[in-house]
Amino acid sequence: MGQEEDIAVCEYGVCLVDCPTGSVMLGQFRDDALRTRLKTLLAQFPPAEVLLERSTDAQGGGASEDTVRVVEHMCAGALVSGEGEEREED
Repeated sequence: MGQEEDIAVCEYGVCLVDCPTGSVMLGQFRDDALRTRLKTLLAQFPPAEVLLERSTDAQGGGASEDTVRVVEHMCAGALVSGEGEEREED
């Protein structure tokens, strides 16, 4: 095991979309307890909208409270969707 794997406490999957240019970037990374890489990503690519994973089961799942806190702080001007919303049935 590498040192990075020893300190990773969460894992993120991200999709960055630049509508004017039509470019899409996908990525996945592990992060530490301070969410250092997530904060760096949000600082380098300030989003207009953030979609968070919602809890889909009784065990919780979804975005952690720490992740939501970082997103709310780093993306104050962005539309944040997903956390705390109820899924609408068709």
